[in-house]
Amino acid sequence: MKLILSLLLIFPFFSSAQLLNSIELQFTELLNPSFQFNLPSEYNNGIVVPATSSVSVISDQNWVLSVSSGGATHFSTTTGDLMPVGDALVKPTTSGSFTSISTSNQSIMTGLATYYLNGLLQIVSTGNGNSTCLTLDLLLVQVNVSCFTFTLDYKIDLSGFYEAGTYNTTIYYTLSAQ
Repeated sequence: MKLILSLLLIFPFFSSAQLLNSIELQFTELLNPSFQFNLPSEYNNGIVVPATSSVSVISDQNWVLSVSSGGATHFSTTTGDLMPVGDALVKPTTSGSFTSISTSNQSIMTGLATYYLNGLLQIVSTGNGNSTCLTLDLLLVQVNVSCFTFTLDYKIDLSGFYEAGTYNTTIYYTLSAQ
C-alpha cells in the first residue's frame, strides 16, 4: 500500500522597478516535494524532503515570511479520506523546528533589511544579506544589491492512517514588512 503526497507551491514574484519601500520575494523550486510512504518507519516518523526550494528576499525593510494553506483545511484526495493540511510542515533548512501548515499565516522566517537608499539616492548594502540577487546599472555605475537567501525543508508527519492514494494541497507564502 502506497500513500503519495504532493505539494503545489505558490510563490509570487515581484519586479525590482521600485527600490524605495520595497520588499521582494524570489523563489526557485529545486525539486518537487513529493512523498511516498512505503515503510512502517515512514508512517511512524514522517518523511522529510530537504532543500526543496530556494527563497531570496530583497528588502529595504525588516521582513517576515509566512506560510498558510490559503484557507484549505484538508488535502484533496482521490480516496475520500480527509487528511488535515496540518500534517504538512515546513521550515528553513538551517533554522528552527518545523511549522505546521494552517489555514492562517504562520511565521517561518524573519530578517533585517538587506539594503537602504541614502540621502543621495545611492543604494547601500546593510550587510544583512548573504548573497547578491540583483545588479543595477545606475548612472553608468553597477550596484550590487544584497539579499538574504535560504532553502526550505518539507515534512509530512501523518496524524492518522489514510487509504493508499494521492493527496494534494497548495501552500501559499506571504512576505510582509515588519
